[in-house]
Amino acid sequence: MSYSGFFSINNSLDDTTKALLKFYLPDGGVIYDPTCGEKNYQFSWLKKSSTIALDYYCNITGRRGKAVLQQQAKEHYRYICSDLKPTGDFIANVSHLPLKNKCADATWYDPPFAPTRDSKDPRAKAFGVNENRTPKQIKEFYSADILKELARVTKKFIFVRGQDIYFPPNTTNFYPFYEMALHSVKKVKELEKKPIAEYTLRYNHGKLPLFRYRLRNVQRPIITYSKIAVLKVKEGAIA
Repeated sequence: MSYSGFFSINNSLDDTTKALLKFYLPDGGVIYDPTCGEKNYQFSWLKKSSTIALDYYCNITGRRGKAVLQQQAKEHYRYICSDLKPTGDFIANVSHLPLKNKCADATWYDPPFAPTRDSKDPRAKAFGVNENRTPKQIKEFYSADILKELARVTKKFIFVRGQDIYFPPNTTNFYPFYEMALHSVKKVKELEKKPIAEYTLRYNHGKLPLFRYRLRNVQRPIITYSKIAVLKVKEGAIA
């Protein structure tokens, strides 16, 4: 497995998604974001330039009918997004996606992986993340059933985001990213047994309200790292 990182004061998650997707999908393709959130700051580089019916990609029914597919013609990428709230193209739970098999070339999975949340963060609130979320509860976002469902709708790559955490936050109890987010990969036969790459995005420190704690007398590193693992879907695999 290869390791790399994105370190810059000015580097945003939007920059990272663009860099990684252009690297792994240089010829473009369909990108699916099942946890887009309200502001959808990760994919602002894919501006809405036209609308295309999702009939080919999805089995969507209900009053919304045909959802909107975002794309930026110059980039050759088509973007589909959903969430538990009506903030994307359609509402969907990652455990049961209303999508056809292998409809996306890549899926970007970014669940609420922090043990705390900012009261002003509507995305975390929508997922029910609160001050008491435990490592066990966070690991449920990365269950084998969820990864299997993501593999069902994905042709090539699944990008999984998470982070190293301390829990409770003002202790030295350390839970690494691979333990939290990648514990189920080997259980999903549609995926390669190991991630093909892992990227350290940036560190989270006292400036970020999601991770702001006074450590008092606890001696440990203050920073924790946000990471992205790249999972490869086996060719021809159907979940």
